[in-house]
Amino acid sequence: MTAANSSPASIPAHARVVVVGRSHRYLGGVPPGCDGWKDIVLLERDRLTSGTTWHAAGLMVTFGSSSETSTEMRKYSRALYGRLEAETGQATGFAPIGFIEVASDQDRLEEYRRISAFNRYCGVDVQELSAREVQELFPLARVDDIEAASM
Repeated sequence: MTAANSSPASIPAHARVVVVGRSHRYLGGVPPGCDGWKDIVLLERDRLTSGTTWHAAGLMVTFGSSSETSTEMRKYSRALYGRLEAETGQATGFAPIGFIEVASDQDRLEEYRRISAFNRYCGVDVQELSAREVQELFPLARVDDIEAASM
């Protein structure tokens, strides 16, 4: 619930969890493990992602885990936040724009390739990019020291 989308009369008198602003690790300040709870209130100074929650608006990463459980939780969370606005009628500002994870040495590249293969096995769409492809997607990046990247 955000200040721009609610009036004082619509803010509940009781909640199991009240989050003020956000913690940088949680989308919109909602801690992990709260999925399914109905009585969580998020207080933001304006609409979600306009203030302290701006980091979390699109930084929902499914790539990177070598745990099937963690990968499934990441996939579930991304899907949940993708449909949250439609389900609640509250504007979330969620913008799944993605990310690029770069490897600047062969050891890191090998690690990313192992994680990518596992993530693909778990149903996560992971692509390997060349330095040139990174440059095309992110023209401001310096790519002369990049072996490859994952996205």
